[in-house]
Amino acid sequence: ADDAALPMVTSTLDVLWKNTLDHWDDDKAHAAFLEFAAAKGELPEAAGRYREIKDAGGERSEMAAKKLSAIVTIAMPPI
Repeated sequence: ADDAALPMVTSTLDVLWKNTLDHWDDDKAHAAFLEFAAAKGELPEAAGRYREIKDAGGERSEMAAKKLSAIVTIAMPPI
C-alpha cells in the first residue's frame, strides 16, 4: 500500500473518540477511550476533547463534565 495516498493518518485515539461520539450514552465507549488515553499518556488530549463539548453546552455537556471529573481522578497519583 502506498502510504502517501492516505490523506490523513487516523490515530487509535481518534478512532476511539469517534466511537465515543457515535455512542455517547454508552459508558463502555467512554471507558475504552479513557483507558487508552491513560495508557498512552494522552489524558490532557482527552480532557481537551471533553472540555470542548462541555463548554459548548447542549445535551452532551453534563456527560462531558462527568468524564472530565473522571480524568482528574485517573490522573491523580494515589495518596
